[in-house]
Amino acid sequence: MVGTEECNPIGIDLGTTYSCVAVWHHDHIEIIVNDQGYTTTPPQIAFTDIDSLVGEAASYQAMKSPINSIFDSKRLIVITVPVYFNDSQRQATKDAGITAGLNVKKHSQGTNCFSHCLWP
Repeated sequence: MVGTEECNPIGIDLGTTYSCVAVWHHDHIEIIVNDQGYTTTPPQIAFTDIDSLVGEAASYQAMKSPINSIFDSKRLIVITVPVYFNDSQRQATKDAGITAGLNVKKHSQGTNCFSHCLWP
């Protein structure tokens, strides 16, 4: 039943060069470390014949096999606007992208972080 269990809100920063996750726990923020022990993770993906890798492991694999790696994927997004933008603001952002010489095909609403409650 909701309300009887502890809720630990989390925040996720999906950055262009690094991403990180934090959780509100015991009245303070704790930054979650990844499997490599780092508090930030590069947004990279690499594929091998038997596995897929993310983060630091993908960075190392990209040096060996760049053809099978995806990096800087967030830079491929043409334009992201905040969810609170109205139609006029979204159109102005799209027009600015076109003026800047970008090939604007689509824009999406989004934020750099969100929170969610987790129940054990």
